[in-house]
Amino acid sequence: MGAWLGREHRRRQTIRELSAMSDEMLADVGIARADIPAVAAALFDEPPAAMPASAPVESGVDVPVTAQVLSFIQVRRSLQQSAQQNAERPAA
Repeated sequence: MGAWLGREHRRRQTIRELSAMSDEMLADVGIARADIPAVAAALFDEPPAAMPASAPVESGVDVPVTAQVLSFIQVRRSLQQSAQQNAERPAA
């Protein structure tokens, strides 16, 4: 149950982050706005470490998602977290 909750939380967070991207940014990574829910679901069906970078993730919908897309999302999330931490630091 705990693992499912963790995956569900990450899936919803991914949907929020992808939804916040412009259509141009989504197109750059090969995602259409209408495909965001299917992409997010596909990303968390299999652990990312087990996927080779060029292997597409299969979902119930014909939306190929590669580990490169997941990597892009993780880098973006990391940068956002770093920016948030810097914003919360007290001024010297």
